[in-house]
Parts: sequence; structure tokens; C-alpha cells
Amino acid sequence: MKRFLPLLILTGLLLGQDVLITISGSQAKGKFIEVTEKHIVFQQSGIPIPSKIPKMSVARVVLSNGDVAFFMTEEMKNQLKQRKLNAQIELRDLVLKKNDKIVTIPKGDWVVAVNTLNPDVHAGGELLGISGDGILIRESGKDKERNIPFNEIGILYHSYPNEISKYILQGVKCGCILPAALAFMTIKYSDNSHSEEFGFAMSASLGFFTITGGALLGFIRGKKAEGDRIEYVISPNDWQINLRDISN
Repeated sequence: MKRFLPLLILTGLLLGQDVLITISGSQAKGKFIEVTEKHIVFQQSGIPIPSKIPKMSVARVVLSNGDVAFFMTEEMKNQLKQRKLNAQIELRDLVLKKNDKIVTIPKGDWVVAVNTLNPDVHAGGELLGISGDGILIRESGKDKERNIPFNEIGILYHSYPNEISKYILQGVKCGCILPAALAFMTIKYSDNSHSEEFGFAMSASLGFFTITGGALLGFIRGKKAEGDRIEYVISPNDWQINLRDISN
């Protein structure tokens, strides 16, 4: 297929169309629209609605005048290789062992790894699991995966995401249950407008207290979770990462 790509591109250029080539070598002719954060928007010939094609599946886009509108960078290629590798590896929970004590840090929890030689160097994020040579995390605020080799971890902190807003939102949702139930009962069982008005007023008054209280409780829970952080010193004489049954 790669042997014919130059000819396919040339054909598209002669026809005055843009050409999109995927990483598998297939191509589509049409009109390039834009590059978004995660997609290539491309209007394929004969299809009335523009297609959103994941950037990680597109090798390049060549415009009708010969200019290259998009191409896969080396960093993107490396990320793609890492994702394929991760898909082939069964990612596991992180298990720490110290003498007869065993601690399991499940995937999805928050971890911070401090460098063995330089305590000022650290990386934190959502634990995706452990691979054959390190722990895999998704860094905070980034759609980027990072592998931290086991031999570079001197201290490991186990905590939860510092997202107080998440806990506040959960509290607000809980606080909405009672007033929403009262409003539903009012709509279903009230037999006149006066009783409906009274029911809705009661629901609104109740909601003011329950939603406000739920948000406050969520904030308290969030601050507590933010402060709960357990330290594990990783060394031969302290905690060790259990590598048993991990295949390289």
C-alpha cells in the first residue's frame, strides 16, 4: 500500500482535493476543515457530514496545493507505541510488601513517586497500573501517560486526587434528593394549584438547607481526603514493590 501512496496523493492533488492518510496507509480524499485537540475534522467526498477522526490514527493530511496541514510528530508516535504496549500488558494494582505486611494500592487511586537520588524530582497522578519495569500514571491535568521505573522510586505517597470540587458536587447531588422527591410527589399527587404552590415552596426551602449542607459536607470530605496521604519508603530494608508474577 505504501508504494502507491505517492500516486494516490498525486491523484488527489490533480483533482483539487485534500488527502488524509491514516497510520495504516489507507487514504481519503475530500476537504480538510480543522485540527482540534483530539481530532482531525475532514469532509470526505460523497459524505454530507464532516468526520471527526482521532489524531492518533492520522499520519498526515496533504492539502490540494501540496502543503501539509497535519502530520504525526515523533512524540505522538511514541505515545502511540506506548499505548499499544500498554494494551498488550495486563496492568495490575500496585502491591507493596514489608516483612509480613502487604498493602495494595488499586488502579485509579492517586500516587506521587519521589526520585531515589533527588527528592526534589517527583511525579504524581492517577495510578493506571504497573507494567514490567515501572508504575504507569496519568499525570494531573494532562491526557498523558508516564511510566516511572521501579528503580527510580525512593518514596511513594498514596493519596486521592486534590479535587475538592468533586466532593462538593457529590454533596450537592445528595442534597438534591429530598427536595426533588418532594417536588415529584407534589406534581403527582397535588389536586389544586394552591397545594402545588405550597409543595414547591416547601421543596425550595428544603433544598436550600439540604443542598447547602451537602456542599459543606462535601467540602469537609474533600479537605480530609486532600490531607490523607500515606508515605511508603521504598528500599530493601523498608517497603518493597512486589514484582512477583509480573512479566516483562
